[in-house]
Amino acid sequence: MGRSCDELRVILVLVLLCATWEGDATRLQPWLLIGQGKSALAELEVMRWFSKASSPKDLPEGKWNESFNALSLEEFEEDVNKSGLHATSFVPEESCKKNGVPCVDPTRGQKLESTSTTGKMSSSPSMPVVQMHGMGDFAVSPGMVQIRRAISQRLNGAYVKSVKVGLTPGADMRNTFFTTMDAQVDYFAKEVTADANLKNGFNAVGYSQGNLVIRGYVERYNDPPVHNFISMHGILLGVSGFPQCNMSARICRTIDESLGDFAYSREVQHHLAQANYFRDPMRIKEFLKGDLFLADVNNDGAVKNHAYAQRFASLNKLVLVKAGDDTVVVPSETEWFGFYEDGSLDHVLSMNETVWYKEDRFGLKTLDEAGKIDMFTTPGEHLKFTLDFLLDLVDTYFKASPVI
Repeated sequence: MGRSCDELRVILVLVLLCATWEGDATRLQPWLLIGQGKSALAELEVMRWFSKASSPKDLPEGKWNESFNALSLEEFEEDVNKSGLHATSFVPEESCKKNGVPCVDPTRGQKLESTSTTGKMSSSPSMPVVQMHGMGDFAVSPGMVQIRRAISQRLNGAYVKSVKVGLTPGADMRNTFFTTMDAQVDYFAKEVTADANLKNGFNAVGYSQGNLVIRGYVERYNDPPVHNFISMHGILLGVSGFPQCNMSARICRTIDESLGDFAYSREVQHHLAQANYFRDPMRIKEFLKGDLFLADVNNDGAVKNHAYAQRFASLNKLVLVKAGDDTVVVPSETEWFGFYEDGSLDHVLSMNETVWYKEDRFGLKTLDEAGKIDMFTTPGEHLKFTLDFLLDLVDTYFKASPVI
């Protein structure tokens, strides 16, 4: 059976890597994982590793990203779409029409616009809203623009801001992969702190990875404060396998088992956002030692940061929406703050069975016992939901929040 040009190029770069790293096959595991059926992005990652550029420390933009800045937004977007790693997609228009409901149109190529929307203001507009996109998306993508406008209109012209994590649309998209979660949270904090429209606080809605950015902001900053938080299919407790790599497949299990040491290495933790929330239940010691983000916001350390719990518990309402047939996020229960039991890839703990809930490490139990957590399920895959469903949540949880 013949191989495609993309497959041959990946094989070539892997051979070069073997020669460069003197046969150290363990260092190839991330590229085998990311490159499985996703060759375009794999090639970009390999090129980045060859560049030997310094990694960004505090800002999402830096020398480390130079090799990607040469690509246009359209070129990088095409690579992300080929990779299957992007996590922002919505119910196709034709499916919505069959069900008689409107939906988000993700069509590309529309004119890029401002990252904030203020419609025709009513006498009593609702509290401002901030939304955070997921990996492989960007703040001014057509889908995010449409959602932003729809939320503003539903809330009688409320101010709605889409936060970006890069100075340009291309950087914004790239940084969802190649910038640490720490830096993304810091960038989010800069964006909302600098916006005078948000000085009295805001409601927040996140999509997939974007919810972990919002969660990090609430725990570490929350000034200005988040009042109500809607999490659409959020990877809130991380993942045990990288997106689109189905753990029921032998090859994915094999890769996952061999990836642990590499995922928690300094090199990967400082360069790949998804590694920052990769929690392998079979390698908890390595995770606790090497992870740079998730272990911290989970308050897994010996010394607990009680301010994290206080800030997170200050939310008025936490709305958790899970995709009923999610194969992108493993385990999908992470969207309801559940996760695999340590030492198992079979037994999934519900939210109130986890140690984070029982010990109230970051305020989850406090919120729940106060009746401040609501849970919903949408049918279908990851981020496949109709605009009507999201706007119903906005009606319920955001309209009741008047401007202070």
